[in-house]
Amino acid sequence: MRLFSSSEAECEENVQNIETSIDGTVWQKIHQISGPGRSPLHTIFREISGPTGYAKRNIMMGKVRSAFSLILDQCIMNHIEMCIES
Repeated sequence: MRLFSSSEAECEENVQNIETSIDGTVWQKIHQISGPGRSPLHTIFREISGPTGYAKRNIMMGKVRSAFSLILDQCIMNHIEMCIES
């Protein structure tokens, strides 16, 4: 009968959790930390879909150009014009 010390047992467990693929990639299995039940609050995504506050403040109702200018500012438009004219 052989008794493992804690470091030997951990080493034995690590060897069982490691697999190597044909191309030499080493994969290590990991154990799931959390159990069943509700997730902690900090892992839940709580963003609201839709435009940001900045976009809501800067887009004028019925003005497509105001929405377009949030994506392409005047500097980019000048660069596009310069490339088209060349």
